[in-house]
Amino acid sequence: MHHHTVYHHTDYPSTMDLESHFHVLLLGTGLTESITAAALAKAGFKVVHIDINSYYGASEASLTTEELKTWIEAFLKSSDSVSPLASVHGESPSSSRSYSLSLSPSVFASTGPFITSLIGSGVARYGGFRLLERTCVYSAAGFKSVPGSKEDIFKSKELSLVDKRKLMRFLTFASGDFECSSEIQGRESMSFLEFLEEVFSINKQLASALTYALAFCSTSSDTIIPALTRIKHYLRSAGRYGPSPFLVGQYGGLGELAQGFCRVCAVSGGTYILGHDILAFQEANAEGVTSHCLNLGGIPENLTSDIIIVSSDLLSKLKNEDGADLEGHSSEGSHIAHCIAIIDGTIASLLTQQAASEEGRTEETDSVDVDDGQARTVDSALLVYPPNVLSTGSAQSPVNAIINGEGTLSCPRGKSLLYLSTAMDKNTSDRQNSDAERLLRPYLDATLSLARTTDASTPKELFSAFYVKSSRTFSAPFLDSFKQRDILVCPSLPSHFAESGDAAAVYAEALFRETAKHLGRLDFESMDFWPPLPMDPDDEDIS
Repeated sequence: MHHHTVYHHTDYPSTMDLESHFHVLLLGTGLTESITAAALAKAGFKVVHIDINSYYGASEASLTTEELKTWIEAFLKSSDSVSPLASVHGESPSSSRSYSLSLSPSVFASTGPFITSLIGSGVARYGGFRLLERTCVYSAAGFKSVPGSKEDIFKSKELSLVDKRKLMRFLTFASGDFECSSEIQGRESMSFLEFLEEVFSINKQLASALTYALAFCSTSSDTIIPALTRIKHYLRSAGRYGPSPFLVGQYGGLGELAQGFCRVCAVSGGTYILGHDILAFQEANAEGVTSHCLNLGGIPENLTSDIIIVSSDLLSKLKNEDGADLEGHSSEGSHIAHCIAIIDGTIASLLTQQAASEEGRTEETDSVDVDDGQARTVDSALLVYPPNVLSTGSAQSPVNAIINGEGTLSCPRGKSLLYLSTAMDKNTSDRQNSDAERLLRPYLDATLSLARTTDASTPKELFSAFYVKSSRTFSAPFLDSFKQRDILVCPSLPSHFAESGDAAAVYAEALFRETAKHLGRLDFESMDFWPPLPMDPDDEDIS
């Protein structure tokens, strides 16, 4: 194993310790940058990877409760909005380090670019994973399990025989070559929800469950092909590691996995510098060759590189004297309201409304997940509230709630984590709608009122944080002007909780090949993104 060094903000490496010229300098340790750094270092390029934060993961980081509070304070200071973009309630637990709270809670499919990169890079050997145990959708009757496979449909006690036949027909269609089918001809712009009702005669409630909790559509107007493409991917992922198509990363998910890719980069000779701010940036051009020079606070030696890869969040740090106006070249991306809640109690079941109201009056409680009469704990679950279904809620997009229990190793025994998120209307003129707590509080309360802990009591909220995450997208000509200066900008990850991992791997491979091309590798198109690893009998087994 190569010796590697990580410089934190308390370290002051002398010129002797730190080599100063690198092939590639990466700014930001988000998931995309971290996958890219690992692939470049493994391909033999000299890499230095820098983050102004003292932790790995950037926008995808996994933080302790104290780090989260500090993050929110900094977030509020940097926000110029008049409305409260973040709020915190309750005391953060004394065992702050026992928690790993994700700024980007997510699940990822067990086939696809991200899992391929986890295995190909060797990060799967460092990380821990769990299968997403269940997906439930909320209706006026409470939570119901969503059938995600033909086996689920057969076993379902909630579906009538007629509904089962319609569902089987639809899933067979979705897992085949639907692109040119007669069912879609002439309906390309129809919404997926309408398509299910009209073409497959699926009733409204079941169509809503499929739209929001199987295809994960973000609006009622999402069209057919993207929704079917996601369902086909998920159906093909089911069965690889177990019945669910989805995996959940342990120790906080994507932040921990970003750190795993950073470890692979460091083992392959990469240098890490965390917690140092960027004081100055300059470019030199000698005989047509661009060289970038970065001056970091607390490090006397300037760092130079042939190429820079920068997260879109840190692009403003690379303004030189003629600093281009970023605002003028970018447009608003998504605005996502988030809630992170620490819950007292291990969640054991999710009741229907009827069971919740009848508790104490009847022996039989109707619970989504009583398994052979045994109460099991819920360690990883996804709950979906379709738009306009919760009477007290006002979200216009689906609200997704992810439960993480102690089995995900992100909270201590006897505690659970609840992550809620929903897309906000970016065109809203109502300032109050940009208040994450106002938007998400009804859904947090509803989830807690329908959940029961292992001792059959209602779980209690100990700590909660609400905030809005916004992204910006830059125009293609603006990004090209950077590329001509050997500066590559990482796109923001999609805000969708099931898509960010795969998107990061796809972006990273494109950045890897673009960098190799800029650095003169003639085989940049055919190079292995991940060279073959030494054989490990456990390689495929990541669950």
